[in-house]
Amino acid sequence: MSTPTEPLLLDYHQTAALLNISKPTLERMVRAKTIPVVRLGRSVRFPREDLTEWLKGLKKGGATDEQ
Repeated sequence: MSTPTEPLLLDYHQTAALLNISKPTLERMVRAKTIPVVRLGRSVRFPREDLTEWLKGLKKGGATDEQ
């Protein structure tokens, strides 16, 4: 089995960097439940594929997170 070149689940730092936002902004989005997450015990991870779909929805005029 080959390993993927990009991880399926991203952590806070990876997701904030990918979205070009600060970690505190990302944390607010998680608390407000405006971004897709997966909880693994106490860990929060961000599925790369779900983030892609979420961003496409924003681009098409979906809900936005005002800062």
